[in-house]
Amino acid sequence: MKKNNSRYTRRSNYVAQNGGAVKKAVLRQTAVCVSIFALIFLLKDTFFEKNGIPYKLAGVILTENTDFKENWQEIKAFFAEQVKVTALLTSETELDPVKNMKAPTNGEVYRKFGLESKKDGTEEFCYGVKIKTAPKTKICAVQNGEIAETGASPDWGNYILIKHSEKIYTFYAFLGEILPEFGDKVKSGQVIATAEENKAEGFPMLYFEVRDGESMLDPEAFIDFSQNGESAS
Repeated sequence: MKKNNSRYTRRSNYVAQNGGAVKKAVLRQTAVCVSIFALIFLLKDTFFEKNGIPYKLAGVILTENTDFKENWQEIKAFFAEQVKVTALLTSETELDPVKNMKAPTNGEVYRKFGLESKKDGTEEFCYGVKIKTAPKTKICAVQNGEIAETGASPDWGNYILIKHSEKIYTFYAFLGEILPEFGDKVKSGQVIATAEENKAEGFPMLYFEVRDGESMLDPEAFIDFSQNGESAS
């Protein structure tokens, strides 16, 4: 049975009659594809979902008569919009660690974020929360992260600073025994320290902060302190 080669014949005739135009069109399409795929490679981390960027780019690439000059402004506008969206997504992603934080320990929050009255009648701003707990109570990481600093100071006693993202950190102070070391990776709910009696307060307690760069966030806006942060594992 003889195959019908009419579509190939039509293509051959078209190429023969319009060879110069076809070559120019191919070169234009090649230039467009190379430019777009170079940008795709540079922005590969922004490809999130089906029917997203690749789907839209197909409409630009797969045209029979692509005009590079005519489409260049459209391409630039397209990628400018993607960069704008990516910036917004990055901003939201940086705050992801605070969205699923667990309580660092069992206990009652007796000093909240904000102004606190001291025993001498003065007021002082509390940049975190103070949690009353029991001796040797386990203190847990509130989210996955990396130990950025451990130490001891007259102001904070034994303390731990955990990095969760480029901007989000958590700070744990007035600790007893510290378990991880600088640079260790920790998981959400992992035990990192124990509580110790605080001489100034007269009972074991934890001072806890959530830091966003140079700013302080109210921990109670993100964490339910009625739940224990210790992982079942």
